[in-house]
Amino acid sequence: NDKQIKTLLKACGEQKAKAFVGLCLYCGLRREEALGIQWNDIDERSLTVNRAVSFINNQPDPSQELKTKAAHRKVPIPAPLKTILGKTPKEGLYVITRANGGIMTETAFRRMWEKIEKSVDFHIHPHMLRHTYATSLYHAGVDLRTAQYLLGHSSVQMTAEIYTHLEQEDGMGASGKIEEYFSEKKRSSS
Repeated sequence: NDKQIKTLLKACGEQKAKAFVGLCLYCGLRREEALGIQWNDIDERSLTVNRAVSFINNQPDPSQELKTKAAHRKVPIPAPLKTILGKTPKEGLYVITRANGGIMTETAFRRMWEKIEKSVDFHIHPHMLRHTYATSLYHAGVDLRTAQYLLGHSSVQMTAEIYTHLEQEDGMGASGKIEEYFSEKKRSSS
C-alpha cells in the first residue's frame, strides 16, 4: 500500500538500494533486470531493458540474457523514479553496483536487501515490488496488452491472471456499496 511504499523508500539507507527499489516499483523490473540496467539504458523519458544479471556461484552470469524475448522492452520512467535516479551516484557502468562501482555479486545484493528488510516492519521481497507495479498499472487503467508489454510477459494470459485477480478483489470491495444500495432500496419500498 502507499504507506508501506513510503516507509520502504524512506528506509533505504543507501541511494543504490533506493534506486533498486525504485526500478522494481516504478518500472516493474524483475530483480535480474534491475541489476542489469546500465546508465546508458536510460534516457530522459524511459529506460530500455536489455539485459539481466543473474548469478552463478555468487558471480554475475556473463551471458546476461533476458528471461524471454518479451522481456526486452522500453518502459516509461515516472517522476518519482527520475528523482531517485537523479540522486543515485554514477559509480560505474551499472546503476546498481557494489561499493567499489563493480557489477553486483549475489552476496553484495543479499547484503543490500537484508538491510532493506531489517529496516521495515513488514515482509518484503523484490518480486513484491513488481506485483505492486502491475497493480498500479491496473488501477491507472492501463489496458491488458500494454500492461503485458510493460511487464515483459511473453503471454497475455499471465497478465490477464493478475488483472483478473485484481478485478475480483475490486468486486469484493464493492460489497459494502451493494449492501447499502439494497438496504436503502428495501427501506424505500417498505
